[in-house]
Amino acid sequence: MLTLNQWRHGIVNSNLQASTRLVLHTLSYYMDSATCVCNISRSKIIESTSLSRTGVLAHLNIAEKEGWISRTKSTVGSWGGNKYTANIPEELNDEPAKVVIKKEPAQVVEPVLDPPLGSVISKRVSNHWQWGTAADLKVAEYIYGCLKRIDNRAKQPNMVIWANDVRLMRVNDERTPREICEVFKWANEDSFWQSNILSPSKLREKYTALHTKMNAEAPIASGRLRKTKGNITGVVL
Repeated sequence: MLTLNQWRHGIVNSNLQASTRLVLHTLSYYMDSATCVCNISRSKIIESTSLSRTGVLAHLNIAEKEGWISRTKSTVGSWGGNKYTANIPEELNDEPAKVVIKKEPAQVVEPVLDPPLGSVISKRVSNHWQWGTAADLKVAEYIYGCLKRIDNRAKQPNMVIWANDVRLMRVNDERTPREICEVFKWANEDSFWQSNILSPSKLREKYTALHTKMNAEAPIASGRLRKTKGNITGVVL
């Protein structure tokens, strides 16, 4: 069964002239939403559309000829109006997609979960958490401390994001906190990388290249990473 909203939608997507669509939309405002029928005088249509009498008659004829309305003499009242019934042209009956209003899919509301177990710093972003453990936060603070020693104007970072990036290196990339700190310390003392590795995310992106270059300059001894200058014991768990 045709609904009023489907009919209006079909009019909007039709190839009818703008003035014909205007006349049809005017009829729709007076139609019963259940039956898609209205009783209205031509003078009311003229008043509502600001079109001439001749123009209204012409566009009503076009709409009827194209199959958008059917009209009969109204039996309601004595003012000589017409009864208009909304229709869909026959050629569109086989193409319901043109007149059926698409319903937006219902939005799924994600449950608000507690922060991940073991997190000491966290923030819910969209439907997931950014977070880090105590060890991740210490590594993030160590990296920031190194940057501050080189440039005292280094801006305070978002430690949730930094700790989260450290956690991803540790869990997904299987880097230990000590390895992360040692590679960053090497990069932080390198004349080129010093100005390019300024965050855990950048460190993670370039980690393999940095680690390879660091070991090329100072080969691993006894299967363990060489000790870098400076003390990171107590900072890395």
